[in-house]
Amino acid sequence: MECISRKDAIQKGLSKYYTGRPCSQGHVVERYTAGACVQCVSERKAELYQQNREKILAYMKVQGAIYRKNNPEKRAENSRKWKERNRTKVKELSRVRYAKNPEHRRAISRASYARRRDLEAQRMRMYRQTNKGIINFHTGKRKAARLQRTPAWLTLDDLWLIEQFYETAAERTKATGVQWHVDHKIPLQGKTVSGLHVPKNLQVILGVENSRKGNRVHHA
Repeated sequence: MECISRKDAIQKGLSKYYTGRPCSQGHVVERYTAGACVQCVSERKAELYQQNREKILAYMKVQGAIYRKNNPEKRAENSRKWKERNRTKVKELSRVRYAKNPEHRRAISRASYARRRDLEAQRMRMYRQTNKGIINFHTGKRKAARLQRTPAWLTLDDLWLIEQFYETAAERTKATGVQWHVDHKIPLQGKTVSGLHVPKNLQVILGVENSRKGNRVHHA
């Protein structure tokens, strides 16, 4: 490190300078042009921090809360960037948290699913309201397909079981405020295979899941 006098350092606009001589505490390091030894200042700061640690942490906590409240968008963006830079670390932290408290993580997952489910249900309601013609067309098409795929050999018990599926879907819809559908595990109008309108081919699922499934075969 190049030696320089304090006077020359001030003239050059430097904040620090190095003489190669020890300070009064024996530190052979840079000094601030204000006169203090860099290491002495650092040690003094550490000492003051330890003496006032609780007050400093309390102040930082208050300031942090104020900052978080006033800068939600900036915090979200910083968080997103940090996660992008530390994907492996984020996955590991998530794995450790889940291992420590699996029930909490499952509760978060259930809440997240409920939010997505409600949003999807709302989106489907809006779609049905603005596309009644298309909805009626597909409803009629499904009814026709159901009639074509309903075997003549069904017994009265089979027909009663089919009715129970639709009653269950209606009851769940009424109880939860969310649409439930009677779905055909093997679609009546599948691309590669078509199922029958029989009890063994029926199941009651959420309407959003049924819409997402489309004409694909359901795998239990």
